[in-house]
Amino acid sequence: MKPIFYLVFLQIFLMQTPAKAETLGMVTDYHFFSKALNREMTCRVYLPEGYDQNNPMKRYPVVYFLHGATSGYGSYDIIYPVVDNLIAFKVIKPIILVLPDGLVPPFKGSFYTNSELYGNFEDYIANDLISFMDSAFYTRNERGKRAIMGVSMGGYGALKMAFKHQELFIGVSGHSGPVNINLLDQLIPDLKAENGGVPPFHWEPDPDKGLTILTFSMAGAFSPNLRNSFQVDFPLDSMAVPIPDVMERWKINNICEIAKTYHPAANLGIHFDCGSLDDYYLNFQNRSLADTLKKYNIAHEYLEYLGNHVSGLPLRVTLSFKYFDQLFQTTDSYSTALPASSRWKVYPSPALNSLSILNDQSGFDLDKQVFQLRNSGGQCVYQTVLTEGTNRINTNDLPAGLYFYQIQCGKSIQVGKTIIVH
Repeated sequence: MKPIFYLVFLQIFLMQTPAKAETLGMVTDYHFFSKALNREMTCRVYLPEGYDQNNPMKRYPVVYFLHGATSGYGSYDIIYPVVDNLIAFKVIKPIILVLPDGLVPPFKGSFYTNSELYGNFEDYIANDLISFMDSAFYTRNERGKRAIMGVSMGGYGALKMAFKHQELFIGVSGHSGPVNINLLDQLIPDLKAENGGVPPFHWEPDPDKGLTILTFSMAGAFSPNLRNSFQVDFPLDSMAVPIPDVMERWKINNICEIAKTYHPAANLGIHFDCGSLDDYYLNFQNRSLADTLKKYNIAHEYLEYLGNHVSGLPLRVTLSFKYFDQLFQTTDSYSTALPASSRWKVYPSPALNSLSILNDQSGFDLDKQVFQLRNSGGQCVYQTVLTEGTNRINTNDLPAGLYFYQIQCGKSIQVGKTIIVH
């Protein structure tokens, strides 16, 4: 990965992004009830100039923006002029922008994760927020016109949401997110220094200790324990050594691990960046995510600039909005029915060294139904056209392991996983 430095960014955008336009979209706070959190929540919504509440025929793609820890959805007013400019000068087509509330006590950061301590923040975004937006506004209620992005904690949340809910989003952008929490040990020297430098350490969520409170915030999402005094299992012991069983709980929330569940049929646009001088050494985490995606042949864009955790945000989100706009335009003619209702059942038959594909509903569409089998690296290893009834594929020549399948008929796509054993 060759870094793209901040001065190069600046030169590009001084040439490509015009000065402030005189147009202004409408920014308003809205309230809705979240079933997942069992309380009323607030989101800030940007409606582009020309949005007409009396014209349901004119609908817009939606970008969801997740804020960072301790900041809140009201801390990003700098973004709205960026979107105004891009729309006014026809760099992108009009969009609706949504900033939900991801703050929660006691540590001011939900990490957009379902947690016994914080509540079901992942479900709140994936189910309640999107449902509210699609019912209350003239959105393009389809996967191909919906994207998610975020900064810091929000960068983590955006990537997590996109990988875990591939049926919802066509694109994701993460800015300076903690995407490989297995690399927590890189922060240990700073955590020790912040807490006196000499063991034994008595970890407490002191608001004046920024890195410590951030770690408590992550623990509230990844290793809550309501029986403990601070309601979490802190990942380090009194000698600042990572605690294995706690880190195992963190591992299942690791973006580098979650990314391995990505299905090639999702065709998700993935863009993320980080500063080479990130205050929390997150550039190393983001490089490792890029390496992971490369290993599994998952297409992505990773950019590294010369700057810290928050440098140059207006320029960075400009890249994201332009990236999403390209995705939205290419999906005008692209099928986004992912997944379709299950018509087929796919299961291995070890005794016969075969894979059986059974039509589980009466009748058979006349359109060609194409079956593809892909390995964990995303390569297509087998393809055939299905016939009515049971189709069997000889798996003698395929290595044992996890595979992904896709069945496509016209614009309908069914996807899933299967395991081949011998």
